[in-house]
Amino acid sequence: AQAELEAGLDPGPSHLQALADLNEAVRENKLHWQAYASMGNLYENMRRFDEAAEAFGKAMAIVGDSVPALKKSRDRVKGLARMPGWICDIVDANESIPGGGYKRAKFLLEKAVSEASAAGAYADSRYADYLCGAHYNLACIHSLASAGRQRPSDEAKKLPPDEEAALRGKAVGHLRMSFKLGWTDLDHIRADTDLDPIRGSKEFEALMLEFPPGGGGGK
Repeated sequence: AQAELEAGLDPGPSHLQALADLNEAVRENKLHWQAYASMGNLYENMRRFDEAAEAFGKAMAIVGDSVPALKKSRDRVKGLARMPGWICDIVDANESIPGGGYKRAKFLLEKAVSEASAAGAYADSRYADYLCGAHYNLACIHSLASAGRQRPSDEAKKLPPDEEAALRGKAVGHLRMSFKLGWTDLDHIRADTDLDPIRGSKEFEALMLEFPPGGGGGK
């Protein structure tokens, strides 16, 4: 529970209070479509996708097609509701990373690959793209961690040699798994600054020699 709270997955009292306030707003004004839209966003953040779709639908019923983003939001959460939970975690993590949410992404991705493994998803080619990207992002996260950084903007700090080596090994291991699952874009890897902390290490260079040069087709 503490890990979920730290990763931002536990709704916490602020989310619950916000929902209560929004419910009060629509009781007072049944045409308050912005309140329904906000409820949809909150429910989505809380992984209550069916309730999110319903809230977005209520907002659409009030404004029709005049706010196209509502339909996109409703369709998105309907799609998420049909997916295995671990895929939702990967999607959520991928959306967190551009905003610097690496801690949240790490929690979600490690949870996702564990659950995917338990469900036998690695043997199903339909899921290869999701898992390939998950392992690539975990490689980036552990690479940064090996330099004492949680996100790219953090200042690097020296770790004890054993800890640094362990994190570097995890990064290379995840990168190797992404290759096995179909990653082919070596040009992206060469340009990705998240991998700079492990670039040049024996483990990284040995891995690069295992796969043919080239680019394109990455996940």
